[in-house]
Amino acid sequence: MHELMIRCEFILREIQTGHLVWVDLGMNFNRLSVKELGLLDRMDEVSFTHLTELASSILCVPVSLVSIIDKPNDRQFFKSMCGLTEPWLSRGETPLSHSFCQHVAHDNAPLIVENAPENGRVKDNLAIPDLGVIAYLGVPIHDPQGQAIGALCAIDSKPKKWNDEDLATLKKLALCVDDAIRLRASLKTSEAIREEQADFTYAMSHDIKAPIFTLKTLLSELGPLFEENNSDEHAVFLEKALQATDRMEQKTTDILRYAYMGRERDEIEDVDLNVVTSEVMDDLSGLIQSSGATIKVSELPTIVANGYYMRVLFQNLLSNALKFQPQGQKPEITINADGDVYENVIHITDNGIGVDEKYQTQIFKLFGRLHTQQDFPGTGLGLALSAKIVSYMNGEISIQSKTGKGTTFSIVLPKRDIDTVTQC
Repeated sequence: MHELMIRCEFILREIQTGHLVWVDLGMNFNRLSVKELGLLDRMDEVSFTHLTELASSILCVPVSLVSIIDKPNDRQFFKSMCGLTEPWLSRGETPLSHSFCQHVAHDNAPLIVENAPENGRVKDNLAIPDLGVIAYLGVPIHDPQGQAIGALCAIDSKPKKWNDEDLATLKKLALCVDDAIRLRASLKTSEAIREEQADFTYAMSHDIKAPIFTLKTLLSELGPLFEENNSDEHAVFLEKALQATDRMEQKTTDILRYAYMGRERDEIEDVDLNVVTSEVMDDLSGLIQSSGATIKVSELPTIVANGYYMRVLFQNLLSNALKFQPQGQKPEITINADGDVYENVIHITDNGIGVDEKYQTQIFKLFGRLHTQQDFPGTGLGLALSAKIVSYMNGEISIQSKTGKGTTFSIVLPKRDIDTVTQC
């Protein structure tokens, strides 16, 4: 018995001190390369397109470009093009032999060319005969660290005298390009951090399950020993410990489910909510019978969704409706649906204890419990997970409730078809 107690203490220390698999959150996301920023692909992006169109319009030139210098591949890539002709429009790039912008990036300074064939620095550049570049005004654009990576340029096919106002205008537009790149980096950094945090949460929750299982096993082994010694007091403590490990196990399971939802492309299918409700009621049949609950289900729609997530959603909401009841009251629950040509709306209504209006946003937050474990056991994750599922399905969930007068959860889900979802 003494050995068992030592092993239990060791497992508890493992959980308390977090001596488990650790995911490194110290990755440096601040120095994203041009490729990682997605600046070397052909996705049409409004933020860049509008700036090149604006440059052409304000400076009265036929062509303007956002050009990224890709030196390892001996090319300049046009992230945005206004007025460029074929075959360069389709190619979206030229070799560096055809690039004036490479000089802008190299010097991190504007390049002003009024008549290219007479300019000593670019007179032999192949952009003159092949692209008809005669007048050129380019200013540098930068990555989030301030490194020049290319140019915003204005081009004319005839000689042009650029003035100070032209240069000032292009510099201002180039700052807008820099801002768009910084915003892109911020979004990618935020996305990467969220991924890392989800990985960390998943890894921690997954690895905690193993010592919890071991702890439950060890505690169970203590039961017969206490029975042999007729130790009622120790048996009570053992029962409480087992209940605590059950709660820990359920909480880690819910955290795993919450953290991993939507990490990969999930299967989308036609989901008959009548079948979902029937399956969930079968799973909860013991609780339904023991509570004497009455559940009325109207005809529900078939929707396009992830079937597993919808079962989790309905189980969370239905189990809450059964659980949060005044002492001795038999639950009365109705499930129905309405909506229009654009959306389905599902309502789950109960006669339970209700939720005070001031707490109705809190209940959708992680671990947003309103009651003690003694009153209503749970992990505080069910409604947070439900809200995440509905959000993942591009829907909304809301609550209408008054203390002591029951609760209605309404789930609004947009109508869509599988082909549309698959193409997105």
